[in-house]
Amino acid sequence: MRNRSIAFFLLATLFTPNWSYAYPIPPRSLRQLYIDSELVVVADVKKTEAGDREDDWSSGKATLQISSCLKGKTKNKSIVVYYAAGVFCPAPARYETGETVLAFLKSREKGGGYRTYALSYGAKALTKSELGFYLARIKELKNILVIKDEGERLKETTAWLVKCAENEATRQEGLLDLDGPSRYYSTKEKKPEPKFLKYLNEDQKNRLVAILESAKPGKDGMPYDILTVMSILSKTTEDEELLRIVERYRKIDWKDKKKEEKQK
Repeated sequence: MRNRSIAFFLLATLFTPNWSYAYPIPPRSLRQLYIDSELVVVADVKKTEAGDREDDWSSGKATLQISSCLKGKTKNKSIVVYYAAGVFCPAPARYETGETVLAFLKSREKGGGYRTYALSYGAKALTKSELGFYLARIKELKNILVIKDEGERLKETTAWLVKCAENEATRQEGLLDLDGPSRYYSTKEKKPEPKFLKYLNEDQKNRLVAILESAKPGKDGMPYDILTVMSILSKTTEDEELLRIVERYRKIDWKDKKKEEKQK
């Protein structure tokens, strides 16, 4: 029965136009994940095993040992998270024994335990160094979210997003919101995501230019992050010098640049 339902889902994904809007789901940024999750934890994956055989989306079960609770409350240091072990599209959360994860969770409606919010976006297996950057940004985000004045909160959030973008570990977390809004809207806020671009100041734009100047070729040439930075700058500046820099990077043959990097 489970194999049939998975096969049907894959066929629907391939041949039904409406699925393309919903699957794979739009990316969730760190800010969105934190706002919408019930429980946010740093935890070690102690074991994984079979979960609910009647539910493809809960077919795997991971036991997490919590080392730090960043949002929400739980009485237990050890919790169970259910995930879709046999599904590949849309990409579900993955848990591997021995990994340290930053997990964004919600309670299951039935059966107890938790599920991962936003599928694969809500379970981040991180190195110690990467985790340090994430924890620092989350601590800052907590302080920003309690600012009562909306204009001030949006300005501080924009500055925070640029700070995220400046570090490779959290770069996508910042760029996702800066280049947004996406189709996704925060279910907690119940309103369209704010357009942070209009709050970018000149100093912050120059810091984004620095990301271009330190860019290295990606696997297939131009890194996606660099394309996003160029998009942000093109939308927000009339400064001729900045626009010339963007155009220069747009014209780079990134595949040739990658070959040059290999020859060094």
